[in-house]
Amino acid sequence: MHGLSYGHDCVPLKAFINALDPAKTSGVAVLSRGTTDDEITKLHRGGVRGIRLDLYVEGAMHDLEKQRNMLSFFAERIRPWGWNMAFLQLEAANWGPLSKLISGLPVRVIVDHHALLKAKSMLPAGVIVTEQPGLAAIVSMLKLGNLWVKLSAPYRCSEQSPHYGDMQELVRCLVDANPHRVVWGSDW
Repeated sequence: MHGLSYGHDCVPLKAFINALDPAKTSGVAVLSRGTTDDEITKLHRGGVRGIRLDLYVEGAMHDLEKQRNMLSFFAERIRPWGWNMAFLQLEAANWGPLSKLISGLPVRVIVDHHALLKAKSMLPAGVIVTEQPGLAAIVSMLKLGNLWVKLSAPYRCSEQSPHYGDMQELVRCLVDANPHRVVWGSDW
């Protein structure tokens, strides 16, 4: 996956895919709104099969309307290629308002890091893991089958390192919603 620290420069990603053999390796790029169809074609020929949205660059980290706009815009850009679209939502409360849009997008959507939902050690006292904001919307989208959740970076969701024992309840909830839409991934 293309690191956001590279911005929209996909040269390192293309070199990496090429070095590993595009017939056996695929990548996830970061596009800008100005990325041309020609560049998308070249990325596809070079092994790219998905994009990662850069909410920061577009000032959409906390702006729900900008997120909706980005999701719709980029979904249409990559739809002809059958690519995936990954993004990371920082505001758990935004999952509900985004769920209808995401469920209707013409591409697969992947969210990193357990959707940044929290295990008990990171929730305020009295908040139940299975009742935290955003979880019901994530579970609903998992059941519909258009959303995948990547189990990655438990240190973003739990303070119980190094084994993150309190993640079990959250992970079980996600897997029970749809085991075919939960994938493992590293955070580098």
